[in-house]
Amino acid sequence: MAPSPGRLMRVSAAPTGTVLACIPHAGAGVSVFRDWPRLLGEQVTLALVQLPGREDRLQEVLTQSLASLVAQLAGELLTLAPRRLVIFGHSMGASLAWAVAGRLWDCHGVRATLVLSAQSPQPRRLGDLRPTADLRGWFARMGEPYPEALDYVEVRALFCQAFEHDLAWMDRELAQAPAGPYPFDVHGLYGRADGLVDREAMAQWATLTTGSFALSEIPGGHLYPVSAQQQLVDYLKPILVNGKRHAATVCP
Repeated sequence: MAPSPGRLMRVSAAPTGTVLACIPHAGAGVSVFRDWPRLLGEQVTLALVQLPGREDRLQEVLTQSLASLVAQLAGELLTLAPRRLVIFGHSMGASLAWAVAGRLWDCHGVRATLVLSAQSPQPRRLGDLRPTADLRGWFARMGEPYPEALDYVEVRALFCQAFEHDLAWMDRELAQAPAGPYPFDVHGLYGRADGLVDREAMAQWATLTTGSFALSEIPGGHLYPVSAQQQLVDYLKPILVNGKRHAATVCP
């Protein structure tokens, strides 16, 4: 996965058909999607969003306003001139995905298909929960095993720094309910064991679209895109290749 000319988006290949833009969760970077080029094959061009404050952008801090960041992301996606655009956003990334799709529609008449994962559209102040004060408890609440690597002081410090910066950004920039309704086809996904975002929370996205809406459950907790990666990719493939509109499902 080579960097595109900008540092914000990493593009897998020159677009020839469907472009899948992927925006990760708070504290995470493009490495979350490192296996996706192999799993999805050459029929799809991946455009992976690398926000400041993680991985090879660790020395930077996410300070842009939501409006500025969304305008930049939308502009970079437009340069790819996709025949068809699908945007996948997980947790914090889902809120960004919605805002980017709204910008593309409002300003350029581009209608994206959205796959929104593990994020309620209703604003909430996660920073007030101070999750880094009890990481073991936080991972348990997410329905995820605790990563033993976080017992190493340096690893824990880097993780907490990126995570806390992102939560502060969310509390500041995502304090308002998202705009809508929009005419998007939306697929909502949630983890079966997720203690942060449940089915009812994800179902609220249906009120923001006049297009189709499907709500599906994936095995795993809040970070199921890592633990249930194959099930997620299997769900995405028909959307990407055939433009399928899923019905509501519970994935095995």
